[in-house]
Amino acid sequence: MGFSGAGFVLHATFSGLLIGFILLINVQAQARQEAQIAFYSNRGVGYGIYVMDADGMNVRCLTGNLPGDHYYPSWSPDGREIAFLSYWRVSGDIYVIDADGENPRNLTNHPACDVQPSWSPDGREIAFISDREGNFDIYVMDADGRNVRELTDHPERDTDPAWSPDGREIAFVSEREGKEDIYMMDPNGKNIRNLTNHPAYDGQPAWSPDSSKIVFASSRDGNAEIYVMDADGRDVRRLTDHPSSDGDPAWSPDGGKIAFVSHRDENMEIYIMDADGENVHRLTYNDHTFDRGPVWFDPAYSVLSTGKHMTMWGWLKQTTAERR
Repeated sequence: MGFSGAGFVLHATFSGLLIGFILLINVQAQARQEAQIAFYSNRGVGYGIYVMDADGMNVRCLTGNLPGDHYYPSWSPDGREIAFLSYWRVSGDIYVIDADGENPRNLTNHPACDVQPSWSPDGREIAFISDREGNFDIYVMDADGRNVRELTDHPERDTDPAWSPDGREIAFVSEREGKEDIYMMDPNGKNIRNLTNHPAYDGQPAWSPDSSKIVFASSRDGNAEIYVMDADGRDVRRLTDHPSSDGDPAWSPDGGKIAFVSHRDENMEIYIMDADGENVHRLTYNDHTFDRGPVWFDPAYSVLSTGKHMTMWGWLKQTTAERR
């Protein structure tokens, strides 16, 4: 049965109000509307967490008022917070700070070293590595720092956890076969499988936004370069080819770009390229310092949480336009 005239108007009005309400939530949730890249750098006093626009402009330090050194930023899915490693005290701990640099707080408080936070796509959990059992393994905790549990338990080091955007997998790096390779596991630590099996170093995995591919760094051709592979480890392709070292890859939320770090201009700077490796250009210009660990956030592709339902904002805008 079709809508009556009044029913159709009511339905259209409700749909419009709903879309408008979601728009309002998204606008209010974001302090800035530009795509952003967070990274760590020693361009100040020690290492700190910085944020810049995706074109390299408007660089600002978030941790300038905090003592110690700070590394490995990771955006929350809604872009409101950034988790990071802090050496505020003697041992490293995971902290979180608002995206404007306010309200820093400690999530882990352990005499061991807690490193490399990686936020789950639903915003509820943070994976990290720790040597609290005498060897670096991967752990996960609730986003408020509670309910810490161990995901891997292996005599060799497990590092570099990277949560897939669909939330189904965690990629990580392990030395469990006597060399560093990329592995995959379910978010509960089960079903571990090897993705790369090469005598050279493979590491620093980062996911494409659709969870179909993984970009990573490898020295398999004699020099650290950026590669990409399907999420099952097949179809490995090289993206960069330069005499200097390239690493720390990070995919843009729209899937079109990859940020990475290179030593090709005599010091570690952040670069950007198309997802196929073309059109490389430099984003940061700060001689004699190291800029590393770029990670993206774009409010146009942020995840909105409404109860148990997760909606990709970019997808919602696209499908809304298609239905008009």
